[in-house]
Amino acid sequence: MWRDNQVTTRNRVPGWGKNCILGAATALVLIAGSSAIAQPVRLLVSSGNTDSVLRYNGATGAFSDAFVPTASGGLDFPEGLVFGPDGNLYVSSINTNSVLRYNGATGAFIDAFVPAAAGGLNLPRGLVFGPDGNLYVSGFGTSSILRYNGATGDFIDAFVPVNGGGLVGPAGLVFGPEGNLYVSSLNTSSVLRYNGATGAFIDAFVPAAAGGLFGPFGLVFGPDGHLYVSSLNTNSVLRYDGATGDFIDAFVPAAAGGLDAPFGLVFGPDGHLYVSSLNTNSVLRYNGATGDFIDAFVAGASGGLDVPTFLIFDNDGDFDGAGADDNCPFVSNTDQTDTDGDGAGDVCDNSAFDNDGDGTANGADGCPTDPNKTAPGQCGCGTPDTDTDGDSDGVADCNDNCPANANPGQEDTDGDGIGDACDDCCGGPGAPGMMMPLMLMGWKWGRRRSRRRGASRRCA
Repeated sequence: MWRDNQVTTRNRVPGWGKNCILGAATALVLIAGSSAIAQPVRLLVSSGNTDSVLRYNGATGAFSDAFVPTASGGLDFPEGLVFGPDGNLYVSSINTNSVLRYNGATGAFIDAFVPAAAGGLNLPRGLVFGPDGNLYVSGFGTSSILRYNGATGDFIDAFVPVNGGGLVGPAGLVFGPEGNLYVSSLNTSSVLRYNGATGAFIDAFVPAAAGGLFGPFGLVFGPDGHLYVSSLNTNSVLRYDGATGDFIDAFVPAAAGGLDAPFGLVFGPDGHLYVSSLNTNSVLRYNGATGDFIDAFVAGASGGLDVPTFLIFDNDGDFDGAGADDNCPFVSNTDQTDTDGDGAGDVCDNSAFDNDGDGTANGADGCPTDPNKTAPGQCGCGTPDTDTDGDSDGVADCNDNCPANANPGQEDTDGDGIGDACDDCCGGPGAPGMMMPLMLMGWKWGRRRSRRRGASRRCA
């Protein structure tokens, strides 16, 4: 299935680089190819009062099916939706204080990924997977953001502690283009920003009531790099400068197109903005460049929709509109900037994160996608980054052009990749009786070195 390809090649989570099977650039090529045979893109919407997740054709808005049927797995008033590193769908179940997991292809219930009240979870709303591959959940009842292991669901910590930075009633949350976490604080009518690596409070990115904000819920960074916020009590969507937080405009003016109690927000594959309208039981679509009303993409009560909350397109887990070719699938990066050309967006290359889960932040890690290395350094794929070969010359094994003899200067007169200290042609032990063994040793080392060089290129 396409989801399987997506998980094993695209997502940069702890352990991704262990077998050094695919580099990031290769992975993106495979994803682009596999997405061509994937099922059509669909829009998934949490239907609160029917305890289900409904699915609609992503091009026409026509009802497709109840992807997660009523009360499946104990679902009771769903809100947050996100696809995880395993390609499955995660749904926050408010009234059971849990996060449930469903098969990403069939919608079949798998398990309570976060069991009831685990880690003190109370009234979970927004969900997002972070750059570290872990799951972040807004605990509305405790005014905190809790973090869970993205592979096991085990509680890790209160990433944002109770009322951290003045947080009261967290709802939507999103990792921004620079890797920090943004949270809508419903009861303070503000959007707060936290360090994406440590959870430390940074600032009120959108101060209380800025631009008329009243009751913020959904958050999304748009194709223009700015932050869009649904203002529940003013029936509008407000836009703020993505770098400064300054108010720009009411992108969707009050009640435009019949908008009544906007909740979730997402930019679609067509670049337009989709908004769930709670009190009209519909999903409205607005021009992604101008904010002009286009249509009721999902008409009122279509498919039994009743109290639509959060929504997501099934190929876009971070809501940035990049879809299957996203070079950073868990953090919004609409411009897909990849300065170093390594196939991973700059956001995922953020030096504060630890993409391979080896305990060393990317900025200090010479091979940030390989957790098997002995120590942080230039090499990868399990090749030691330290001098363990016995010649004690201070050169790491993977870079040493003569592992059998000390040669700290790594001289290689003839440029054949074999250090002079091992090369019979250039000052190494060259007595006639030693010639054949040294030639064989050089040949074997040349093969080892080429393999290691290739491994470094694939993984570093």
